[in-house]
Amino acid sequence: MKHLLPKCLLRQIILIGVQALICGTGTATADESGIGQEESGIRQVDFASEVLPILQRRCLECHGPDAREGGFRLTSRDDLLLRNDSGEPSIVSGKSRASELVRRIRSGDEDRMPPEGDRLTDEQIRMIEQWIDAGAEWNVESSPSPVHWAYVAPQKADIPSDVHPVDHFVSKTLAVHAAGLQPSPAEL
Repeated sequence: MKHLLPKCLLRQIILIGVQALICGTGTATADESGIGQEESGIRQVDFASEVLPILQRRCLECHGPDAREGGFRLTSRDDLLLRNDSGEPSIVSGKSRASELVRRIRSGDEDRMPPEGDRLTDEQIRMIEQWIDAGAEWNVESSPSPVHWAYVAPQKADIPSDVHPVDHFVSKTLAVHAAGLQPSPAEL
C-alpha cells in the first residue's frame, strides 16, 4: 500500500498535533487546579467559614460587641477600617503587610495579639492575611453563627390599622380619656 504523504511530513504533522494537545491540556489543568491563584499569592478566602471562626474564638472576647480594648472592635468591616487608639487603621484592604491587625498577630513583643495564651497558628495567620489581601470582604450572611443582635438593622413592623369596630371604639375611648374629657351617655 502506497502512502499519500511522505514519512517526514507525516511525522511533523503528528509531532505538531501532539505538542498542541500537550500545551492545551497543560493550560486547562493549570487553570482548574488553581495554580494561577497560588502564583499570584492571593487565594480567595471565605470569611464566614474560615476567618470569622478564628476571630470569634481568639479575638472577640476583648474586641467584640461588648468590649472595645485599645479602641478596637472586630464586629464589622467598618470597625476594622477605622483608626484605633494607636492611630493606625486595623486593616488596609488589599494590603495585609500594611495592616495593624497582621502586625499585632505576628508580633513577638508586648503588642502581640492575643496577649495571653497561645499565638495564632501560622495557618490561621496566613488565612487572615489572604483574606485581607483579597479585599477583606465581610460576608456574614453565610455565617455559621449568628451576628450579635445589636448589629442587625431594625426592620419596620407591618402593623395593621384599626379596621375592626372594636379597635375603633378602643382608640376613640383612649383618645377621649387622654384628653381628660368625660364621655357623654350616648358614647357609653
